[in-house]
Amino acid sequence: MAAPRKGTATPLGAVFSPEETKRAVARVSESIAGRRAELGRLQGFVADNAALVSHVNRLPDELSHEIMVLPFSLSSLN
Repeated sequence: MAAPRKGTATPLGAVFSPEETKRAVARVSESIAGRRAELGRLQGFVADNAALVSHVNRLPDELSHEIMVLPFSLSSLN
């Protein structure tokens, strides 16, 4: 006794024409390329932002100046 069939398999070529498939592939490829470009831009932004934060955190250590405090009035000079 053969197993009962639950459904039929339809080849994709019967559902979508080769031209439609090529257009769909092109649309998906363009979308992927756009998303990869956006990802690259965002990764660049993250890297720039991390470098800026690091630089700002190091700034107080790198900047120091000797200063001379002058008296506030002429009477203090005497």
